[in-house]
Amino acid sequence: VQTCALPIWGYLWHNLEVLELSGLAVDPTTVRFALGSLRKLHTLNVKDMPSFSDEIFEPNHQYPPFPHLSTLHLENPPAVTIRAMQALLADPPTARVLNNLSLSATAVHPSELHLILAGAPSLHPLSITELVTTPFPHTHVPPLQSRSLKTMHYEITAAPGASYTAGTAAYYSYLTTSLLASGLPNLRKLYVRDSAFPESLIEFAPPRPQFARSEERRVGKECLCS
Repeated sequence: VQTCALPIWGYLWHNLEVLELSGLAVDPTTVRFALGSLRKLHTLNVKDMPSFSDEIFEPNHQYPPFPHLSTLHLENPPAVTIRAMQALLADPPTARVLNNLSLSATAVHPSELHLILAGAPSLHPLSITELVTTPFPHTHVPPLQSRSLKTMHYEITAAPGASYTAGTAAYYSYLTTSLLASGLPNLRKLYVRDSAFPESLIEFAPPRPQFARSEERRVGKECLCS
């Protein structure tokens, strides 16, 4: 799609439901106007767009309303922060229908995921893939809580040359704490980038009752580590 064609999306393809933007250098206001014109858009995939920023998601009465997305995948838009997610979820219809969210190489920090889960009651899969350069915050961060979440990718690794020595242990300790607090009761599949993570669950999990049936012991949540 040519940059100059963006403003006329809504006129040429007003029934467009799925859109992928990749590698475009486009002014955020232009993108905002174009997306607002696509009233039936429900799936948006964005990849490698440094100019894709919070401004696109924030309310602006000069443009049509932002579409009510059910699926949003963001891969390497480094200017997107938690402000964008909060602006998106501040719209009640979007908060109700958003059920698939993927964040990779954005400026949304893993410690801010609880804000997304609190505002998106219908999320089924959630994915965050990040190379972190700073320690997990020392201040109290509320645990992850969601009754709808069934699949989660929490793939956190330390960026090469990171200036801190603690690695990602605190990031995964936060995830362990959230799981053991029963904040994600319907989670069935969990993908992480820490080979020691399953042992952390065993170490801190409460003891099982003596009378638990052997069949119950085989029923559990799938955790895939790499």
